[in-house]
Amino acid sequence: MKKIIFVSALLFVLMTSVQAQHTLYLKTGETLKGQLVGGTEDTVYFDFFGNRLALPHSSLSAVYFDLAAAPKEIADPDADKDASIRGYVIDNYVMQENERYDAGANIWIVPVSEAKNVNIRLFTDTLSSVIAIRDILNQFAENGTAVPENVVVEMRRLNCETETQFQQYCRRANLSVASVKNAKGAIRATSNAEGQYSVRVKSGSYYVLAVSKQAKADNPVEIGGMVNLQQVSVQPQEELVVTSKFEIFK
Repeated sequence: MKKIIFVSALLFVLMTSVQAQHTLYLKTGETLKGQLVGGTEDTVYFDFFGNRLALPHSSLSAVYFDLAAAPKEIADPDADKDASIRGYVIDNYVMQENERYDAGANIWIVPVSEAKNVNIRLFTDTLSSVIAIRDILNQFAENGTAVPENVVVEMRRLNCETETQFQQYCRRANLSVASVKNAKGAIRATSNAEGQYSVRVKSGSYYVLAVSKQAKADNPVEIGGMVNLQQVSVQPQEELVVTSKFEIFK
């Protein structure tokens, strides 16, 4: 009965507003502007730039024939976003002594309160050193030369002398990465040809995770130079610039 009432009301509105532009909101968060042209008990037909879409009722959040009547958070989903994060993703090719843009890198920006079990100190204090040492060791192994004593001393200090110890670092890091990727409210972005991205956010504290498109790990366990995780804070009306740099020993 409810479906019949919905269809009848829909047809009545369509007859009285044929030339109007309608705004349709999907449950995915997408917004479509066009012409609502018909419907059945289960489907709405929507003309979007000349393409007729058949949308099930279950996919719809709301339809507004007058956008001014829509609640503010629906009419402008970014209305409460009072700051922005602009990022650069860069690859530093150490052996070649040059830097390049990391085009196509994937970015996750997540409120700190939404990502649980993140060991940010692992990323800020030790992980980059452990990865650098592993890359240096690989270079010496490929060249068939002895590992310098200062590198051996640093390996002992960081407790990463064996492959097992190194993989333990990677597993711990991967748990933090998974926590950020799976967090509720994660904002996704992709770096462009110049390694840049920009997103609107609410002021607050965030984890910024960059996953390189260019750097590759040696095995599924190793995160290698593939990820960069930082914790940042952005103030109201601020455009915070975040640089994610990957050290590549090739």
